[in-house]
Amino acid sequence: MLWSLCVIVAFASLPADAQTSSRYAIGCPARCDKSMCPRLPADCQAGQTLDACHCCPVCASGEGEACGGSGKLGDPVCGEGLECSVSGGVAYTVTVRRRSKSGICVCKATEPVCGSDGVSYRNICELKRVSHRAQKLQQPPVLFIQRGACGKGKTQLSINRDQDSRNSNPSERLELPSLQSGPMLRKHMQVKLHDVISCLDCKDVDYASHSFGREN
Repeated sequence: MLWSLCVIVAFASLPADAQTSSRYAIGCPARCDKSMCPRLPADCQAGQTLDACHCCPVCASGEGEACGGSGKLGDPVCGEGLECSVSGGVAYTVTVRRRSKSGICVCKATEPVCGSDGVSYRNICELKRVSHRAQKLQQPPVLFIQRGACGKGKTQLSINRDQDSRNSNPSERLELPSLQSGPMLRKHMQVKLHDVISCLDCKDVDYASHSFGREN
């Protein structure tokens, strides 16, 4: 009993960045010391994520890129909203990792979405990738508008709500690019940012968790 108490006290006294790391892969250190993490490149095309040890930030693999492999530290890891799938669509579980299986990063959400540029994307991951690339070129980001292809389904944006218009703040309004889908005329819409988020009622993926603004 006394020994267990000593172990708990010793663990609690460790710095937050140097506590015991989980052994998610072969080669993970006994403790996660972020001061020992390698420096990241200036730009990660698919964003950042944690390594296989859930300790150090690394450049993530994007949709369609390789992931997994040897089951050791250094294996490529999928980015936000993606999961590693081996041949046959098998998820990259601990058992699969131990068998040194490599796979491909696939988007967790499979339904198409409509972007603020009037383009229909295969999934939210593709929209996010295009938005990230646009910002790198100093262009406006592409925002998520609705589930389903542009011009199809019901747009759930609440535009010009009477209640919101009475309490609206001009600084909260977001100017969206014109939308065009087939024969539809271009429309100039103003919606409040929280209205964009309020339409994200999705079962497969939490669209609101995806950041389409500038990377932190």
